[in-house]
Amino acid sequence: MANRIITAATIIALLTPLAACGSIGGGVALEPEHQTRSIAVTNTIPVHKLENELVPYPYGNLSIDSTYAHGWTADPVTVLDGFNKQESFLEWPHTQEGNDGTGQNVLWYYVPQKTGARLKVNHIADYVDADGSKHAVDMTLTVNSVAKTALATRFTQSSGLYSFSWATVGGSIDLTAALSTQDGTSLAGVKGTTGFADLDGDPNQPNKDGSEGVELVSGFDGAYVRSDAHLMQSGPNRWSGIIDENSKPADEHGLKHYVGATFTGPEFRFKYFAARSLGGNFQPIQSTVQYPLYYDMNGGTGGPHTK
Repeated sequence: MANRIITAATIIALLTPLAACGSIGGGVALEPEHQTRSIAVTNTIPVHKLENELVPYPYGNLSIDSTYAHGWTADPVTVLDGFNKQESFLEWPHTQEGNDGTGQNVLWYYVPQKTGARLKVNHIADYVDADGSKHAVDMTLTVNSVAKTALATRFTQSSGLYSFSWATVGGSIDLTAALSTQDGTSLAGVKGTTGFADLDGDPNQPNKDGSEGVELVSGFDGAYVRSDAHLMQSGPNRWSGIIDENSKPADEHGLKHYVGATFTGPEFRFKYFAARSLGGNFQPIQSTVQYPLYYDMNGGTGGPHTK
C-alpha cells in the first residue's frame, strides 16, 4: 500500500467493527428455493447498504454493546422499579450449557411486572467527546409494553464475564433506552451506533413475517443492512428474519441476519419480537464506522493516531 501524506486538517476514515445486515429487495439473485417476498414499505429513516456505505463520524464516538466483549466482571443491572429478579423464566433455565465451547453459563432474569418498569444497565458504553476524553455511559430501560419476555444477564464461567440481553417465549418487548453519563457530561444531541444480531427466520415457513426481528421505533436516524440479507420488511423501520436460522452473528452468513442502526440521543426506542423461544442483545459488529485521525507532530517524531 502506498504511503499517504497526512496534514493537521485531514480527517481519515478508519475501519472498525459495528455491524449490519440487510433488507430484501435488491442485491444478488437467489435460487428459487431461497427467493423471498418483499413488501413495499416507506421507512421514516434512511436505509443504507452496509456493503458500500460507511457509518459517518461522529457516530463512532458512542457504541452501545451489551455482549461479553464489553468486559463486565459483575452483573451490570440495577433494578429501579417494577422488575423481579428470577433464576428462571418460563422455558429459560438458570444454568445453560454454552453452544460456543464456553461451558456452563448462569443466567438471571429481570421480569417486568408492569408497564413503566425501569432498570439501569451500568456502564454500557464509553462516550468519547471532541477532545478525546472518555465518559462512562449508563442506560436506563423503560418498558412500554411486554408479552412473555424478560431482560437477562448471563455469566460465562470460563471467561468470568457477564452479558446483557433479552429472552422471549414467543412474545415481544417495547423498550425506551435513555442514556446518561456517570460524570454528568451532557449527551444532548449525541450521535451513536448499535445493532441487533442473529435475527432468525423459520426454515419451515421461510417467508413468514415475525419469526424474529426488530422495529426501530424512534430516536434512530439510519439503518445499515445488507442488500442480500435474509430479512424482510413488513412495516416502516421493521425487519424480521426469513429463509433460515443463524448461529454465528459475526460471520458472512451472520451478517445477513443483522440490522445495524445509528441514533441521535440521548434516547431511542425499539421493539423486539419473536415467534418462539429466542433472545437478543445490543451488538454493533463487523460494520464500518469512520473515526477521525488526530495528528501529533511531536517534534517531527509523532504520527497520526486515534483518540
